[in-house]
Amino acid sequence: MKYVKVTDGVATEYSLNELRKDNPNVSFPKVPTEETLAEYGVHPVSELPRPKADVVEKGPIVNINGAWVQTWAERPYTDAEKRSRMACTPRQARLALSQTGRYGAVKQFMAQLPAEQKEQAEIEWEYATAFERTSGLLVTLTAAMGMTEQEVDDLFNLAVTL
Repeated sequence: MKYVKVTDGVATEYSLNELRKDNPNVSFPKVPTEETLAEYGVHPVSELPRPKADVVEKGPIVNINGAWVQTWAERPYTDAEKRSRMACTPRQARLALSQTGRYGAVKQFMAQLPAEQKEQAEIEWEYATAFERTSGLLVTLTAAMGMTEQEVDDLFNLAVTL
């Protein structure tokens, strides 16, 4: 169970251990009653149902009709968060590049890399088990191809359907 201590109308998360430490001369039962807790400004906290959203974080603890309730803050993913979650298989990426007429540009990009970068890029291109939207190679590759962020997002959204 979660508790708050209310001081001057402000609720702060609090535990029964803290209650015992703050009141060393009081013998509290293992599970004090709500009435006993209220004498010390301590109240149980209930949780509202967790909403279904991309990102859900604990919000403030508020008093609703005399009961202290843990609220939730929710929001959709930011574009950067969405991109960090995008991934596809190499097969899917190659098919999407082929369908959008960009596969040849990738081959051309790889061929023009300096020797010290080319070997690493070819290993990643040939042996990766997944292509992540925010990987260094893909960011460099798509920028070199002149693709916008939205075009790369669209490419990944297509790829995962293939």
